[in-house]
Amino acid sequence: MGENHAHGGIYLIRHAETVWNAAPKRFQGRIDVGLSDRGYRQIQDYSIRLPLFAKVLTSPAKRCRDTLKDLLKTIARRPPIIEDSRLWEIDNGWFSGKTVPEVEARDPQHLRRWLDAPGSVRPGDGEKISEMAHRVTSVIEEVVEDCRGVEGKSVLIVTHGGPIRTLILQSQNRSFDEFHRLDVPNLATFMLDEMDHGFAINRVFE
Repeated sequence: MGENHAHGGIYLIRHAETVWNAAPKRFQGRIDVGLSDRGYRQIQDYSIRLPLFAKVLTSPAKRCRDTLKDLLKTIARRPPIIEDSRLWEIDNGWFSGKTVPEVEARDPQHLRRWLDAPGSVRPGDGEKISEMAHRVTSVIEEVVEDCRGVEGKSVLIVTHGGPIRTLILQSQNRSFDEFHRLDVPNLATFMLDEMDHGFAINRVFE
């Protein structure tokens, strides 16, 4: 992993793989699951060149904090780190900790609604996507305002797949019912740019 001091911006990174991201996958939500061995290897192999950050925000989840800790090991100047609970993953209610077959065995209709039309469903009677989107967007708006007019300022946000999906859907004026159609792999990195009407999010590759 390297640094590139030339390009400022707002970076969004999903945490590395957890033990529940690996098969058999389980709904994580607000359960504080740690990284898998493969997750730590993913961080070691991360090769996107990151800038020097003026500020770093992270979900309080252990999987995000541990990802951030290892990502910052190669950066000489450590930026201030802020834990923000608004960056948590969606609350999956009683889905949390269960596999898809386990959820299906308990309430197949509920699971089917969540998979087919997630925008109108509280998974496991937890949090709606729109509620997650509201809290995550409030963080983004604050960061954008903080960076406005400051050329070259860079901010890193380490969060979860759910928050990143909602931001992508909103930036493209798409329905939350498309939530499951988006692929946001572990350690996927995105840059967020302010536009005249909202913001744009683009995947960053090596």
